[in-house]
Amino acid sequence: MTDPRQTSFLGAIGRFFFSPTDATTLGFIRIIAGFAILYTHAAYTPDLMEFMGPHAWWDHDVANMQRRTQPSIVHPTSWRTLRPTL
Repeated sequence: MTDPRQTSFLGAIGRFFFSPTDATTLGFIRIIAGFAILYTHAAYTPDLMEFMGPHAWWDHDVANMQRRTQPSIVHPTSWRTLRPTL
């Protein structure tokens, strides 16, 4: 008798995603992702005001100017033509 997972609709894809395996690899990936997020926050913390403060690379005045003057294009949900709004 053959294994029903091998002849199912999903076949190899179903075996890859749904067969029981050890959770060690997933735990390792979660730990590494946590360290990457922690590193990103730790790297930005000392110079946070230089990146996002009142006199930063992209300061508040420039951000407001871009938000108010750049066109905003809405993705169409129909076949009619849309024009950018100002």
